[in-house]
Amino acid sequence: MATPSPKSPTPSSSERPNAAKWGTWALFAVAIIVMLAVFTTPGESGESVSYSQYRIWLEEGIVESVERNNVNGEIKGFYRATEAE
Repeated sequence: MATPSPKSPTPSSSERPNAAKWGTWALFAVAIIVMLAVFTTPGESGESVSYSQYRIWLEEGIVESVERNNVNGEIKGFYRATEAE
């Protein structure tokens, strides 16, 4: 009759290697950083205007200036201040 082999002890959470503990915390930290980056990145502000509407406002003197960023292609326009402002 064969004798059963003794079960190898399963390490408890306090006996796990330090690398596994640090890996869990590192993964948690990366997840927090990614979430903060996503939720704190400023979104697009302002309104989109069609080119034909821009031309009309330009002819009417509503547009003060327009800036184009050659690096990312972003175009920003600024309205002329009205008398009420």
